[in-house]
Order: sequence, then C-alpha cells, then structure tokens
Amino acid sequence: FRLPTEDEIRDLIKPELRCAYASMTAAEQRLK
Repeated sequence: FRLPTEDEIRDLIKPELRCAYASMTAAEQRLK
C-alpha cells in the first residue's frame, strides 16, 4: 500500500474521490 503522489491527488480531486481519500487517511491515522 502506498499513498498517492501529490500530482495523483490533484488529478483525483473530484467530490466522491476526495471523500474516499479523506476516509482512507482517517482510517490510516486510526491504525497508527
């Protein structure tokens, strides 16, 4: 598993993907 690069994130900034990314990062923070 790897986090997307900043460029990939910029390409993905659509509302549904931003929401998925936010929940993914929140889940990752809980796992640490």
